[in-house]
Amino acid sequence: MDWQDQLQFGKAEHFMAFYRSCNHCCAGSRPGEGLPTAFFTELEERVHAHVQAAIEITGYFALTKYTGHFICS
Repeated sequence: MDWQDQLQFGKAEHFMAFYRSCNHCCAGSRPGEGLPTAFFTELEERVHAHVQAAIEITGYFALTKYTGHFICS
């Protein structure tokens, strides 16, 4: 069984705080660990712009979540 859910962010800054806290970027990479700080700065700017554009169109940015489980017998 699958369940689709979503988080909705009305402000880009709220999503960015979530994004930074989860470190979704590069499977755990951080500045100073092989990638330059400029990479992360540009990535955050691009993500923020994308999120802001979605909010301007729909009023929110949706982050879809999927959850599933197994039933064993």
